[in-house]
Amino acid sequence: MSGRPGDGRPAIDDWTDAGAAYWRDVYDDPGIDGAIYRLRQTRVLEAFDRAAVPAESRVLEIGPGAGLVTVEVARRGHRLTCLDPSAAMLENTLARAAANGVGDRVTTVVADAQALPFADASFDAVVAVGVLPWLDDPLAALREIRRVLVAGGAAVLTSDNRARLTFMLDPRLSPVTVAAAKRVDAALVRALGMPSRRRVASLPRRYANEQVDRMLAQSGLVRESASSVGFGPFTLMRRRVVPARWELGVDARLQRLADAGRPVARGGGAHYVVLARAAA
Repeated sequence: MSGRPGDGRPAIDDWTDAGAAYWRDVYDDPGIDGAIYRLRQTRVLEAFDRAAVPAESRVLEIGPGAGLVTVEVARRGHRLTCLDPSAAMLENTLARAAANGVGDRVTTVVADAQALPFADASFDAVVAVGVLPWLDDPLAALREIRRVLVAGGAAVLTSDNRARLTFMLDPRLSPVTVAAAKRVDAALVRALGMPSRRRVASLPRRYANEQVDRMLAQSGLVRESASSVGFGPFTLMRRRVVPARWELGVDARLQRLADAGRPVARGGGAHYVVLARAAA
């Protein structure tokens, strides 16, 4: 499961084969969206490698999406349990794992991240890419992740950044504007007795990176490292202001500034990638 930089992703409670196909194909997008997703995946795997999870460890992946991370973690010698509320998404994961020769290392479970169907201390590591924005209660999910991890176990997580730089540049994309649109939509629904065209479930819940840090601490997960990833697309009033041929270069330049810890850029990426440990 993954968060798209734009607004075109399918609703979390309405997965179809077409919706699953979107997540299967978006990583091959040659434009800015695909570039950001590929970099996020790279950073997730780098964080997983820094965690130094021993070979043959038990790894839980929540929301495996296209199965790309699944395959890479399995290739590192681990056995994965992949969990998602969508059977279609898990079918994608299994198909990719089998096509890459690691199908025997992957099992799947249809379940909710906020109520994991596993015993305490069942896993040595947990990976959850793009999951938190779609949950009604992300803190509950983080507490569940801590519960199923062994003491000292690693959790690699990502969240959509509420304070990303492109939201500051384009007021129509800001969380304040989106929240106001939701309220207007709900009022129209009540007044007209008509179905909503903007289902709340189809819109991600974005959090400032500091909010994610606080939820980690409240759940018993200790942040070990973090990075901010992805800076496009660049719009004003939802219209592209950077030509497509320049977008990748501008994004790469901002990413270098973020990685160097420069103010504004260092916390302004679209995605927050975190490596945390389960407190003893």
